[in-house]
Amino acid sequence: MESKAIGKVMSLPNIRDSPAELGRGRLYSMSLSQIKKYSESSVEFQHKLSPFNLRWIHGYNPKVGVINLNNNGSTSMFYAASNCGVIYNWTVNQMRILQGHRHMISCISSDRQGKWLVTADSGPENVIIIWDSVDYFPQRTIFSPHGKTKISKVVMSADAKYLLSLGYSEKTTLNWWDWSSGLDDPDATLDIDIPRDGVIDMAFNSNDSEQFLLLTKHNIWIGVPRKVFVMERGVLKETDKYELKIKKIETKTGLDTGKLTCFTFVEDTSQILVATTRGTVLVYGYKIEYIEHAGKEDYENLKFIKMLKVEKRTINVIKSIDGVITTGNSVGEIHFYDNQMKLMYWVHRFTVDSVKGLSFNVSPRSYQVFDPKCNTPCPCWEKVVAEIDSNTGLLKQKLIKKKLPSDATVSGKTFLVRDFIVCTNNQGVGFVDFATEKLVTVLNSKRSYALALSVHPEKPYVCIGYDNGIVEMYNFVQHKLFVRLDLRDLYKIVIPPKDDSIKCNYEVTVPPISVSCLKYSHSGMHLACGLNTGQLLFLHPTTIDVITEIPYTDTGHAIKQITYSCDSLTLALFDAGRTVCVYKYDCQDLSWKFIGKHRAHYKDITSILFLSEKNANGEYKLISLGIDRIMVEYDIGESADGYLEILSLDRLDQTAVPLAGIQWPSPEGLDPDVHRLDLPLILVANDEVTEMCFREDCGILFTIGDKDGCMSQWAINYRSVDTTTKQGGGDLDPYYCLIENGRPGWLFQEIRDLFYYIQILCQGTFSPAMRRVKDFIPIDSLPDLMRALGFFLSEYETENLIAEAKYKVYQINPSTEIDFEEFVKLYINHRPAFGYRYKKIRDAFAHFAYLDNEQLAINRNGLIELLADYGERFPRELTWYLISILCGESFEDRAKMAENDFSFMPEELTLDYLATYVIGVDDLENIPEGSSGLGSFDTQSAQTSTTGD
Repeated sequence: MESKAIGKVMSLPNIRDSPAELGRGRLYSMSLSQIKKYSESSVEFQHKLSPFNLRWIHGYNPKVGVINLNNNGSTSMFYAASNCGVIYNWTVNQMRILQGHRHMISCISSDRQGKWLVTADSGPENVIIIWDSVDYFPQRTIFSPHGKTKISKVVMSADAKYLLSLGYSEKTTLNWWDWSSGLDDPDATLDIDIPRDGVIDMAFNSNDSEQFLLLTKHNIWIGVPRKVFVMERGVLKETDKYELKIKKIETKTGLDTGKLTCFTFVEDTSQILVATTRGTVLVYGYKIEYIEHAGKEDYENLKFIKMLKVEKRTINVIKSIDGVITTGNSVGEIHFYDNQMKLMYWVHRFTVDSVKGLSFNVSPRSYQVFDPKCNTPCPCWEKVVAEIDSNTGLLKQKLIKKKLPSDATVSGKTFLVRDFIVCTNNQGVGFVDFATEKLVTVLNSKRSYALALSVHPEKPYVCIGYDNGIVEMYNFVQHKLFVRLDLRDLYKIVIPPKDDSIKCNYEVTVPPISVSCLKYSHSGMHLACGLNTGQLLFLHPTTIDVITEIPYTDTGHAIKQITYSCDSLTLALFDAGRTVCVYKYDCQDLSWKFIGKHRAHYKDITSILFLSEKNANGEYKLISLGIDRIMVEYDIGESADGYLEILSLDRLDQTAVPLAGIQWPSPEGLDPDVHRLDLPLILVANDEVTEMCFREDCGILFTIGDKDGCMSQWAINYRSVDTTTKQGGGDLDPYYCLIENGRPGWLFQEIRDLFYYIQILCQGTFSPAMRRVKDFIPIDSLPDLMRALGFFLSEYETENLIAEAKYKVYQINPSTEIDFEEFVKLYINHRPAFGYRYKKIRDAFAHFAYLDNEQLAINRNGLIELLADYGERFPRELTWYLISILCGESFEDRAKMAENDFSFMPEELTLDYLATYVIGVDDLENIPEGSSGLGSFDTQSAQTSTTGD
């Protein structure tokens, strides 16, 4: 991190090791004083030292699915949202958030009773976590279960004994875990010849936990774990080790079968039912005849029995529950069959677009059906479990006025199954009361990614924009969706049928529109909406109705960011085409007027912001930052006729890319005789601090992730910041953790020794006078001291370092000396955050090198000319002096050579030669491709900041 003023810089502690890592997604903070008290009282500050506590997550990951946890009247479900697991009770609007993953959760599972929950992510260093759904505590964490291979799927057995995980490396790898044993390695593993991403579903047999099945689009694989036997002295003995046995089942199918989509183990039988895209069901079993209450069978005897054509559409879900087979298809139909696939019932009273998942209540129904004629329990439903009231000892009764569903048989018997949760394609997640066939939506659909987010400064509203053109407004206090706007309706084209048309169909064309940016003004009176087409709209700030009659089309590229001036009367934006546009609000016409635009950056813009200070013409200062490392200041007051004037261009950095900036307030209590009080400061975050988050004194913060449809709501613990600051200590105590091995480490000792060695050099190396040890060194010696510590500054970086040390941003008169504490802070703040990467040096070498025998190389004279004539060039004499030292030439050898004699170097230099003999990497071949550090730097210098590329 660095803080910039125009012409001045100041030192701040490097905070890349901050514990407040909220991910790489976008985030916005709100300023809402009347909600602050509410938020602090509603959040349980379980972690006193945590500045951010996740409070609520809007949305879910539909690819992972939803698990029904309803048991004995509860209304809870389990799903994944971003990198968290969520247990949500929708009737009381209560959410339990399970945090423990670095990356987005890719799969979830549970046992039959919903007691144990499983989550797994698929990023680097992925983990599997087993949670207790009662106390919401992680009971077991399995780190990197497949090594460097990402997890693809994880399932838990119905009795919660076993886990099965799947990953793709060279082959499909299965790991089988007896997870309660606490071992770090799987109990058994197996490689299968299934192509990458070939497994579309897998599960354990609910009747036999030691049997599992894998499903691909064309085959099923059944497997079991088996004890390993060894032969000892002629005797076959059983060991404690396991191995996995698996078999592919041959299937006789025709053209009408289609591809396999889902399967289920039929309860209390030995059959397996597999559904397809053509509405057929394939029956697998061990015997041709149907057998109830079948025992365990040898997996090797499983075979294909027959194929049944039961539906006309793709069957996406098939489940076995309470002796009934349930299916959900691609047109939203839900059917119920008996175990022999005879149709018994289908849902009549509601429709959904497409069924993607079905999850039934954990417990069976808790009431009995009485015959109204004789007032006795109906014999039609013997499997219902009656529930006894613990206080009165009487049966609990639930009266239903409407007629109960009846099956499709001739007798028309009462048909009841457990209530269930249905996941749809575009209509979200709903809970179905089967007795009344009432569907209640409990989670809205989030099939598209969230791209934009903005919070109202006064009212409890937060707006989210998606890549499918939808804008949603939430009441973040009540955690409810307030209103939804589909902008595609504004741009769709409807062509009526021709007069001679037979079908009389209307032709509707909807363009692909995405909401790329949303922004409330500081006053809350304006809500700007930017689209991927470059169009700018204004929405009503509290109803999100479109109030712009004709969209602004002053740019043809996607709008990336919108910002307002402090008085909310000036709006600026930048687009994907590197153009900055400015608009002014006309208080008379109550409309926005286009002022001008300019493309000042030659690379993509990363941020744009208004400062609170004004120029001489009365307009607020406008600043833009870009990947070209340029800060551009615009002069709005002098702009007119569509042209945006530029006031200044300043280079911010030479290596790091500025990503965002905010205005930094000047400290209070500065002496006007010593310090300047008129410098507008900008705090800049570059691509080296990466997981920094913005925070305002409002109590709530919102984030959206990259390629994610979820919005996270965080509560800020103000006390933790003060507590952490006090625990950090004073003086250099907070900075020791940023140095390798802290204060006792070799690096800090090296810094201290070199600091005092510089004093000896300044006093004269061979001076006979008595040495004086001071706490100060001349500022002009800073570059040499930095280079001695392994930070090799360029001339541009040297100028910034000297300016910051001399003026400390605010000083009027420059300082000439710097003390030890200030030097340590400067070193930590200015050194490369990630060290010197070998890959970066290789890529730079490739720009001016040529290919010789499949190896990059450059001739000797070409390298010397580059150093002397390009970039921050320096004379050939200095080039000879420095390279001769780097190449290890002794003082005596250099004294015998002419200053322009470079014969000590080969005529052709390869990257290996430069890295090994000039830069000083000891073992180039052992540096991994993704390595971030030059290995020998850790021993030859004090450069220690090395992380993955």
